[in-house]
Amino acid sequence: FGSKGQIKRFTMARPIFVSNGDVIPSILLNVDFERRRTTSPGSFSPAGGTEWDVGVWDVAPWESGDNIIKRWQSITGVGYSGSIRVVGETSDLTCQWLSTDFVYEPGGVL
Repeated sequence: FGSKGQIKRFTMARPIFVSNGDVIPSILLNVDFERRRTTSPGSFSPAGGTEWDVGVWDVAPWESGDNIIKRWQSITGVGYSGSIRVVGETSDLTCQWLSTDFVYEPGGVL
């Protein structure tokens, strides 16, 4: 985060995904190299529609294709460094984690 020796209060994170369905992952902030785990699996909705050259023309709905999904989620933690753990489970869609944005407040010397 550009300031290794400064304490930070983390408040929000926005993981960015590309997926052919809807993705709402479960996230947990770990600070200062903690290794805590989240127990919630998050939620994933499979893609709707029919693949090209599979459905009946003018009857089957089209598959929507890939979507960029970026939702801010609340996190809490105070530390010098931070990272998020993302948890999700799916078998009916594709999903790639592209990046993560964080909101934090820098602190002073304690």
